[in-house]
Amino acid sequence: MSKLFNTKFHPKGMQNLATFEIKEGFIFTTQDHPDGQDLDPWYQIRENKIYPSPTHPQKSPIQYPWYEIVENKVYPTEFHPHGKENVPWFEIHD
Repeated sequence: MSKLFNTKFHPKGMQNLATFEIKEGFIFTTQDHPDGQDLDPWYQIRENKIYPSPTHPQKSPIQYPWYEIVENKVYPTEFHPHGKENVPWFEIHD
């Protein structure tokens, strides 16, 4: 199972902690996430883009991707509430 580890560029810090995990195309929080582990997915992956799921706590529109996956790095897009970033917020590792 792959996990998303916060990078030094993530605005909330927690560098090197796996705050999310990927299961069957969906992304769930882990016990290391500040909001705790959630059994409902926060995101879904489609074609190297990460979209908020209908169960995301912010109840955001799900038709726009918040993140883009480039190789094993995850970057916020222009649709993310904090705006586009040219530095990765997460790295994906198995």
